[in-house]
Amino acid sequence: MQSVSKSITSLVTGIASDMGSVSLEATVLSILTQYKNASPDPRLPRVTLRHLLEMRSGINCYEYPYPGSPLETLNNSRGDWVRIALEQPFNAEPGALWQYNSGGVIALGAAIAQATSTPFYVLARERLFTPLGISGPYWIVSGYDTTVHTGGGLNMRAIDLARVGYLVLKQGQWNGRQIVSSDWLSRSIAPVTAAASQFGGVSVDYGLLWWMAPIDPTRSTADASNRVIIASGNMNQFLFVVPSRDLVVVNTGSSNDSFGVTVDFVVRELIPAVSL
Repeated sequence: MQSVSKSITSLVTGIASDMGSVSLEATVLSILTQYKNASPDPRLPRVTLRHLLEMRSGINCYEYPYPGSPLETLNNSRGDWVRIALEQPFNAEPGALWQYNSGGVIALGAAIAQATSTPFYVLARERLFTPLGISGPYWIVSGYDTTVHTGGGLNMRAIDLARVGYLVLKQGQWNGRQIVSSDWLSRSIAPVTAAASQFGGVSVDYGLLWWMAPIDPTRSTADASNRVIIASGNMNQFLFVVPSRDLVVVNTGSSNDSFGVTVDFVVRELIPAVSL
């Protein structure tokens, strides 16, 4: 699923928040105390879980260009992934700058695991996948300490990802059971950073590890009725949820060749056709 994994991580974080195990305002180091010496930068102790969810930690754990990037180092490492993510230099104050950061999401997953005293993959399985009837997903984990690659290491079938999309469509409910609170979903799929990126010809905003695109580009995604909720991953992995059209779309692939075309088709062709 590549970076679609991040949006699943957002849901699991929401479940942990609903359980009362974590606060988004908690600092990362207040949970992962073993990393207090990861960086001498005085900004690291001020990074919160919210900053990691918003991609606004200020840690320059860049991944483009990929060759030689901290993410390549992390992905090829048999060492401590969380330390690699947190030891990178800062280039902004926490909260000040949006910048894509998969390493930060791995640190977030480790913090959720520590705060709940439950391995992240177990929490995801017991609290999210099993209630949805999903039995086959698995995560890439570190051989160093079994940290889960929450930044991009989830493997699952397209039909099962559609179940996750339907959960989002139904505001966190599945067969009458509230799996993740509607309050969490409302917060996580609302725009925090406007025009964070561009998918094909579509400008997309960013929330808490979810993307949003406008159905009508002349109107804001702050209007929930104008919102396409998107989980996006490298090599054309996509989940689209369109609540106003009662629509869930999953696309999987093995190449980035038509990455922008996929989003353009769903937003500019498919949704208007469903609306007729």
